[in-house]
Amino acid sequence: MRNLLLCILILISPGLLSRDSNEDRAEIEDLRKRIERLENQNSDSGKERKLSESESTGYSSPMKGNLPKDFLKNLQLIPEHKKRVTEGNSLWISENWKLGFQLRPRLESIYNPLFYKYSKDMEKTYVSQNSQFYAIGDISPSLAFKITFQDTRIWGGSELSSGLSDGRYGLSTGAGQIYTSGSGTEIPVRNSLDLREAFVLIKQPIPGLSVRIGRQILSYGDGRILGSRNFNQTGNSLDGVRIVWKNSYLSSHALGFVLSDKYNSGAILSSNSTNSSNSNQAYLGGIYNTIHVSDLFSIDLYELIRSKKYIENSNSALYDTQNRLRQWDHLYTSGIRITNRTDSKVVKSDLFLDWTLEAAFQTGFTGDRIPAGWDSWKQEIQGKPLYTERVKYDSGMAAFQSGLTFFGKFRTGIQYLQASGDPNRSDSRDSTWNPLLSIRRGAGEFPGFSAGNLGSLYSWRNIKSYSFHNSFQDSRFGKFYFIYTETYKFKEQDGWYNSGGSLNGNASTENFSNTRYGTSYTGGKRLMTEYDFIYQKMIYDNLSLWAGMAFVYAGDSIRKVRNNPSNTDPLQRYTLKSLSNYFFFQIQFAI
Repeated sequence: MRNLLLCILILISPGLLSRDSNEDRAEIEDLRKRIERLENQNSDSGKERKLSESESTGYSSPMKGNLPKDFLKNLQLIPEHKKRVTEGNSLWISENWKLGFQLRPRLESIYNPLFYKYSKDMEKTYVSQNSQFYAIGDISPSLAFKITFQDTRIWGGSELSSGLSDGRYGLSTGAGQIYTSGSGTEIPVRNSLDLREAFVLIKQPIPGLSVRIGRQILSYGDGRILGSRNFNQTGNSLDGVRIVWKNSYLSSHALGFVLSDKYNSGAILSSNSTNSSNSNQAYLGGIYNTIHVSDLFSIDLYELIRSKKYIENSNSALYDTQNRLRQWDHLYTSGIRITNRTDSKVVKSDLFLDWTLEAAFQTGFTGDRIPAGWDSWKQEIQGKPLYTERVKYDSGMAAFQSGLTFFGKFRTGIQYLQASGDPNRSDSRDSTWNPLLSIRRGAGEFPGFSAGNLGSLYSWRNIKSYSFHNSFQDSRFGKFYFIYTETYKFKEQDGWYNSGGSLNGNASTENFSNTRYGTSYTGGKRLMTEYDFIYQKMIYDNLSLWAGMAFVYAGDSIRKVRNNPSNTDPLQRYTLKSLSNYFFFQIQFAI
């Protein structure tokens, strides 16, 4: 174009110049300016065409309008709400970037969690809040990432600790506020901002393979073994690596995570990742496989190991130090889960009968050594047993669930859960089921098909639980749950374990050394009877309302301790208050 215009100018310029007038020169100058403007316009349109071609060949995320459920494990949403988040285009600021936000304030009220009428704090009522902001970047066919900031606090938890002047209402983090779980266990709340997730996803370095590195949330099956525990305001998240190989028939996950580290003295990690009092390093690893047999059912097979290194006591005798230096706590969990709920935890609307069967076994060694049981002479050297033996893990669990769904709205079902107990905690076998991660709200995700234990008065240890589930869903009125549960001890000689997994010492009948015929032992198997009522309703597209209440009655195992005429202290002979209540009300906003 430029050459053509110049040729025209050359052809016409001699005639114009020959006129030798100011008017002719002005015409020539005007023609040259018009040619330059035309060249600039052509150049700009060429750039626009190149830019448009570049954009058309750029990467657009397939997650937009179809966000994978694996990227929403930080949220606990009812199915309608989850559908809006996964399929909606809200806060997709481009073809590759998604922002999200959650706000969940919750009022909770707990009354008489220990069935003890002399409790110093019989009733506990507080409002806690979980706030999350997350960003997802699906930046290329090879890489994606997610980062989630989470703040968990109690309303009013930023009060100054002194409380002696008007300054007690000043804003301050880390004021040492606590809230108490359903079992009466006090749980510190740091009132600070933390990372719930921060991981990068390497997508298909080879076909079918992906690698996720960083802080992430693990949730498999019904969440009994590894779950997000999102109903708890802090939830679970772990630091490590997950390698996934997947095709249409098999999904295989190789896991490697650090649970705690000896350098974490300042508790800079999440609540479930701080070191315990007797170990300074802990790790979780293993394999979790899902075999997709057909649309009718699938099979999960898993093998997991949790390893803890004991802290050496520098002041102990040489004999004990050498034993402790060479010992680790290795817990192996092997399990199988078979279900026709092939879409994770959701029962499809056209599925009339749903069922799930799961069983797992635990082996390994605790790292403790005790006097050998076969040494009837109990020989000692310098006050230490001459012969010792290692304490072995020997525990198991089983779960069965089934339900019928009518007209896509009403479901009625049954559930049986058992987690082994230890009839003799003084011998070389640890037979009480050991949850891999802390459980503060029953067994499994809430309020899915493992719902129950809404009052959160017991952990999934040494129990047999029989429950009857009913739910009804209506598009106008919301969803209603009613759950009736009877909970027994698996072994009456073992104790009652609170929602954090620790033993409620002397709060129920128990017998540490299995002395069945001892004069001080009184048996009791039934722990409690519980009635749960739960309600959920979508208010707006991104806002839901949740409410629930639990009525829990003490069973004979608790009654025989609280009402014990043979107690040496007259004031402690009749201390039972048989009813415990729990209530919660929350607003869930997520987008």
